[in-house]
Amino acid sequence: MNNISSSDKKAYAEIDYILHNMNPTYLHKVPTKLVDFFEEVMDQEHDVKIDSSIPLYENNLEEYTFEILNVLNLNYWCEDETRKEELLDIMKKSKADDKISNHLGEDIININKEYTFREIEKDDQEGTKEKEETKKTKVGFFRNILNILKK
Repeated sequence: MNNISSSDKKAYAEIDYILHNMNPTYLHKVPTKLVDFFEEVMDQEHDVKIDSSIPLYENNLEEYTFEILNVLNLNYWCEDETRKEELLDIMKKSKADDKISNHLGEDIININKEYTFREIEKDDQEGTKEKEETKKTKVGFFRNILNILKK
């Protein structure tokens, strides 16, 4: 995991901080192995400071942090099908407007969309069974996400 940039490691630290300081309901929806991944690769020296009196987007956070939050929201937190479509549209438009950096390409968006619908169908068929935890590999975050989504 030496090929992970320092700004990405800072983003992972910010994600870890956010996950552990939000309502536990949201934390429990994210696979444990993914949370462990953030903890493992994050910049341990990065002192995350988030002012909860202002909106999250007004805090001085890494751009990549917001990209990861978008993916987490789409894949784990958003339960409304219409809202998921809206989020995908926003992510695509943001990418077109250069508001999302090169970390989040069109392939990721398409794979996320396929994965999301596949998981919804699976949940409908299996009832309220919990999703299987994902396996992590020692590769970059989105390569890890790609491997997870391909299953």
